[in-house]
Amino acid sequence: MSEAESAICGGGPINVGRIVGLMYGGLFLFFIFKAAPRAAFGIDKMGSTKSDTQMRGKEQAMGSVYSVGAAIVLFMIPLLLQAGGLDIASCLMP
Repeated sequence: MSEAESAICGGGPINVGRIVGLMYGGLFLFFIFKAAPRAAFGIDKMGSTKSDTQMRGKEQAMGSVYSVGAAIVLFMIPLLLQAGGLDIASCLMP
């Protein structure tokens, strides 16, 4: 077990792995719940007859795609760390 694994997975007075796991889960849900209304409002605005409103709608829809992309990247970080040799995904995800 490396120092990083023992620092995060170690059973000290504060379980850092659980705290980091809760933060990751919270951020993932934030990005997903942020993307859904942005996509809905953006698609709604793209159906407008005004060109400036259509452009704002397209920007909002692209913002929702960026939010989903951020959520996917955030989900992939522990998996990439595990592939790199740090087995901390089991501590982050109970």
